[in-house]
Amino acid sequence: MFKKRIMKKRLFSLFTMLCVLSFFTACSDDDKEDDSWKTISNTYKTESLILNGTAEDASSSKSVKVDASSLEAATVVLNNIVIGQPEVSINAQMVKEGEKFLLTGSTKDDNSETSIEGSISTGVLTLKVSYKNTSALVGTWACDATDATSSIYLNFSNESGKVLFGTTEVTNDVFVNFMKNIVGGYTTNLTSVEFKEDATIEIKYVDLNNKEPHTLTGLLTYFIKDSKLYVIPNLAGLLSSKADSTSGLESLLTNGIPMSYKLENGKLTVYTEKALLTSVLPIVKPLLETITDPTFVAFKPMILQAITIIEESTTFDFGLNMLKQ
Repeated sequence: MFKKRIMKKRLFSLFTMLCVLSFFTACSDDDKEDDSWKTISNTYKTESLILNGTAEDASSSKSVKVDASSLEAATVVLNNIVIGQPEVSINAQMVKEGEKFLLTGSTKDDNSETSIEGSISTGVLTLKVSYKNTSALVGTWACDATDATSSIYLNFSNESGKVLFGTTEVTNDVFVNFMKNIVGGYTTNLTSVEFKEDATIEIKYVDLNNKEPHTLTGLLTYFIKDSKLYVIPNLAGLLSSKADSTSGLESLLTNGIPMSYKLENGKLTVYTEKALLTSVLPIVKPLLETITDPTFVAFKPMILQAITIIEESTTFDFGLNMLKQ
């Protein structure tokens, strides 16, 4: 009897030990680190990148670099995706869902905010990128309908203080006032300019001849960089296939036309400086020869003379003054 008790006691102790060992072994298996996140660090492009619902083709320069640092975090770098920013880095949160990794994150600067939401599965990154312009330019602007000349911004100077305009030599002040009156008359047909949060520009205007209202949308996008306003034209929408003489403008049209701007008390002044104007004049001059519109032909000598005045000036800043609506 005594021996049986000892045997039972030993068997019970052995059983207890086995249970304890099994418990710790199970805990060890459960606590085993999931390092599958290490496999997703990669640069995704062309066939491995679906961006905003569209697969990138082989010629695309867009790519996304994902550098995972743990199961919960990754650095996502957007290359040639966000307007005006060749590279945008985002600290993203990551969650594993089955065999899929979900990514979310955002970043912002003084003028814009960029956010991402997507997933990585079977070597393919599906990503939605959202961009929002948060600058003070966002909104609808219009010229002062009660004073057309005040809508024109012209800062002009030269060494002589005089210009030959038409057949008459006039002072710079007279020339400036004349230009404001001539060009200002056309601003009454410009209804409004809207800088939208999605980086597009919408322009509303009234036809000079029949006063029919029109809206231009999808032809211009914009961004702010280094205190400059950059405007990018939609080449397919603005240029004809025969515009070979504009090839010299390729860099400006692709990277954006740099414009200066000033914001003060609800008033926006957008203007081009002489440096930009003189860089495009050699390209614009040949284009003037191709225009046969009778109205334009009548003004052609004056336009050519104005070009000479710009070239010979020391300062020539030209643009629009607009009020917030």
